Amino acid sequence: MRDNRGFTLIELAIALAIFGMLLVGLFAALASATILSDAATSKAAALAATVSKLEEIIATDRDRLIADYSTGGAPGPLFAVAGLPHSQGVVALDTSEAGLITVHCTVCWRGKGNRLYGEDADLDGVRDPGEDANGNGFIDSPVTLSVTLVR
Repeated sequence: MRDNRGFTLIELAIALAIFGMLLVGLFAALASATILSDAATSKAAALAATVSKLEEIIATDRDRLIADYSTGGAPGPLFAVAGLPHSQGVVALDTSEAGLITVHCTVCWRGKGNRLYGEDADLDGVRDPGEDANGNGFIDSPVTLSVTLVR
């Protein structure tokens, strides 16, 4: 008489295949969570640096603002982002409206897997040909803050 208390080879193979598919799905979810966590941490560092730069700019005397934050001025239009290597912050001033200065602070960076966050592909703070994807004349990024100041 045969003992039927065990599993057949086919049943074991099917169970291992199902278990393998579950593991692949679990590892894919873990990889996605790691990437999202890194992106959130990077975005928080970029946002903190951008807020700090805007606070600095708001506290600047309006008579010095354009000279200080234009190319060649001190501190100039570029700023570093603490805790975020492979990044560049840039200040852009828009004086097209009489009596107003609109300040755009943007941070672009490269994350894990060399993924680019923002339009500044070479991270030099300059809008090069081909980098302004939406044609608005500014470098855009997931972290762009703007404020309009009265002169």
